[in-house]
Amino acid sequence: MPTPRCATSDACGPIDHDRPEARGGLSASATTAPGAGSAYSRVSPLTQASMEDHVSPTEIDIDIHEQTTRMGIHEIVRQLISHLGPTLVATLANVRDSKLPHKWSRVDGPTPRDEAKRRLMVAHRIWVKLSSAENDYVARNWFIGANPRLGEQMPAMCLREGKLDQVIDAADAFLEGTDG
Repeated sequence: MPTPRCATSDACGPIDHDRPEARGGLSASATTAPGAGSAYSRVSPLTQASMEDHVSPTEIDIDIHEQTTRMGIHEIVRQLISHLGPTLVATLANVRDSKLPHKWSRVDGPTPRDEAKRRLMVAHRIWVKLSSAENDYVARNWFIGANPRLGEQMPAMCLREGKLDQVIDAADAFLEGTDG
């Protein structure tokens, strides 16, 4: 089986084909915006089934958490830069230098501080969940738009401030259609 490739043309890393839920490999998400191409993210059949057959959100969260946890921070940052841009990734990590995410994305580059890493991993999990259920365009807009569940603040700013649980709840509410 050929090695899957990311939308950024960098290898996503090996898929553990012994795990039944990991046999799905890459999945094309919907076209993002008019004139934009489709993006690819690794979504297991469990996640796909959850989005299509309304399997419990806990299973979706666990599956995405496992995928993100097994990914190196360099790949997480690379994917976030690819879909959200370096300035937004710097905001999520609570750093002022928008060039720093590019340094973090290199395999031989430095790694973010633990708190920044934690915020980036949560942002990645949310991005995967939103872009899998909707598309990249909607997922990016969700991160930068005012959100009524977050006091009209941007989810990206709330992540930067460390309000991880509230942002995760707001993303779940958006996907469940219970957003105000």
